[in-house]
Amino acid sequence: ILQHDYMSDPHDRAVDAPAAVESSDPVERERESIRLWAAEGYERDMEQDLSTLEKGVARFMDLKYVMPKADMVAMLDCMLRGILTSGIDLGLRSKLARSCVRICRKRQIDTLPFGMPWQRMLELLWEVHVECATGGAYVGRDVRDAHCRNMLALLRKCRNFLAEGDSAEAIWSKLGARIRPNDADCAFEPLLVLIHVLPTRGKAWNGWIPRAAELWRRIEFSSDWDSSWMGLFARVAKHQPNVVDMSPYLSLVYERISSSFRLPLGSAAPQTPVERRCPAQLVFLLTNKITVCSAVFCVYALSPARPLAMEYLRKLINLVFNFFHPSNGGKWSSYLASFLGHFTAYLATRVATERAATRAGVTGRIIGSNCV
Repeated sequence: ILQHDYMSDPHDRAVDAPAAVESSDPVERERESIRLWAAEGYERDMEQDLSTLEKGVARFMDLKYVMPKADMVAMLDCMLRGILTSGIDLGLRSKLARSCVRICRKRQIDTLPFGMPWQRMLELLWEVHVECATGGAYVGRDVRDAHCRNMLALLRKCRNFLAEGDSAEAIWSKLGARIRPNDADCAFEPLLVLIHVLPTRGKAWNGWIPRAAELWRRIEFSSDWDSSWMGLFARVAKHQPNVVDMSPYLSLVYERISSSFRLPLGSAAPQTPVERRCPAQLVFLLTNKITVCSAVFCVYALSPARPLAMEYLRKLINLVFNFFHPSNGGKWSSYLASFLGHFTAYLATRVATERAATRAGVTGRIIGSNCV
């Protein structure tokens, strides 16, 4: 099954019948004819084979079985071929995507001999979740939700295993130039794709940040717009802490963080401004929660070399301090509670990671458990 090409038509996979063998025994000739008839009538069912493979991989994963890297790469390649096959059952594709994500999370899979086909996966997502609005085959809600969830998780994993030509600069040049804040579709569609596929780890190109900050400022009072950009800036602050200086963008980021809490302050107190929402057909791409992304940015933007981040964080704490009192509760209380919970969780994680790095003799900031 690992050597079989699943990109071809599944109905053209009949097993070749073995050549007939002459025998003088009538019983043997009868057996031979039955064997030939069975061989000629057998056709390999691609979806059944892929389902069996996925169940086996999932079982090995559940049992914490240590598989060689070469075997995991081969199974990943085979399941990706099944995912990209047009017309495959959506439930099976969802399960294959889930198993692929579990393989990509393994520490042994630091590199792949092939690039992840993120553009083809995006086309499949568009086919199932966007183009279906104008007419398409009926798909159950549970199957559609699972397909969306697992395929988006696999799409996010693609940014860690891109092909040589799919660099951060190339992806931004292709998608970033299409962001036009004056048009809702042209503003959100390329942005929502960017938050999933734009790489930020290691030495990824970060020259897109000044232009991104400029685009971010052009739309106000849009939680969908703010959460998308906040997710990108939070990932950069976490993955490239010593490379990117966030000081020029702290005023913009903390302004959007404070507005996301829905506090009754300033012009927002008497009347809530009209928000600009993401188009309904693209809502499935919204996976970032602004309170989570804000907490990540506030934690990982802190650095002794850049004290301005601590000053902005102190101002934010002073701003929301009174609203934690029970008598000052309101619609903003859930946002503040979510932010505080995630902030303390990420802060504890960063402290534990850096202490482990110190014990290991690493003087620089270490991001990610694979580096310690």
